[in-house]
Amino acid sequence: MTVQKSVLDLISRLQIEHHTAVVFISHDLGVVKCIADNVLVMQQGVAREYDSADKIFNDPSTSYTKGLIACKPENTNKKYRLTTVDQVIYGETLSLLRPPTNRNDGQVIYRVEGLKKSYGKRASIFGGKSEIIKAVNNVSFEIRKGETLGLVGESGCGKSTLSKIITGLLIADAGVLIYNGVDISGYSMKDWRQLRGRIQFIFQDPFSALNPKHSVKKVLEEVLTKHQVSLNKQERESLCNKLIIDVGLSVDSLYKYPHQFSGGQRQRVVIARALAANPEFIIADESVSALDVSVQAQVLNLLNDLKAEYNLTFLFISHDLSVVNYMSDRVMVMREGEIVEYGTAEEIYTNPRHSYTQKLLDSVY
Repeated sequence: MTVQKSVLDLISRLQIEHHTAVVFISHDLGVVKCIADNVLVMQQGVAREYDSADKIFNDPSTSYTKGLIACKPENTNKKYRLTTVDQVIYGETLSLLRPPTNRNDGQVIYRVEGLKKSYGKRASIFGGKSEIIKAVNNVSFEIRKGETLGLVGESGCGKSTLSKIITGLLIADAGVLIYNGVDISGYSMKDWRQLRGRIQFIFQDPFSALNPKHSVKKVLEEVLTKHQVSLNKQERESLCNKLIIDVGLSVDSLYKYPHQFSGGQRQRVVIARALAANPEFIIADESVSALDVSVQAQVLNLLNDLKAEYNLTFLFISHDLSVVNYMSDRVMVMREGEIVEYGTAEEIYTNPRHSYTQKLLDSVY
């Protein structure tokens, strides 16, 4: 958010200094509202609305624009599902979030103690000194069963490195990892392969996360064959059908390939693949950052629905503070490899104690 603010300030300054006109294309309505004089709203190649930013955001004339504005998870009651464009267009009422089937409050599923990971940065050929970069520096936290723990911070603060360590994709230099009461710090790659069915990842870019040569059915069956070995062919087929329906796609989608889906649909396929391993803990790393607000609301609602149905625990990583606030029970704020603030979402967003957290919140448009 702070990097975004500095770039937007730069654009505004250069616009004034050079008397430059700007066409600013974005799905972030908060940014558009702040930076634009006039706004053009498009849907499926058609200009739905064109007016001043003040008119668009305070008195939109089309239901589609009203829906886009209502989709943003800002100051939203967490008891309710996010508003979608279709709900506004068709006048549907808000619905409550589904309660978890078995929340297991208070039980710790994952405990991290004193985690450290450093990288050596070599000096350039033009001189200078080599340096050690502490990507993760003495990080400790715990995640309880059935909760969503949010993780926020600037680009390069160590969020992705931390997530890769706790999924076994990177080996920490020091620290302890305890999963369901078992110390897994010294696990080999073979041990991690056995555990990975219980811990799954939803990646930021669904297109690069899928094999373009494999149909959705083959993608799901590969996971089922590896992580649910007791299933026979008929059971695997039945579960593939259930998974694709659970993520809001039709059974016909099983026979399609990644390029035949929209970005939001591909993300649903990636979510189905994660569920196919029968996990209990999922890391969602910027899983909705590439989606427009209308699709983002649908996917966030889906994640909450699946969390309740499958009794999932989430580590939800994002730079969008409003999204993290809506999705999370508790939130960690990370800066330069360290956790600088850790508390309930309400505490973090209404009464931030650390100056860096305050800076992040001040950067929100």
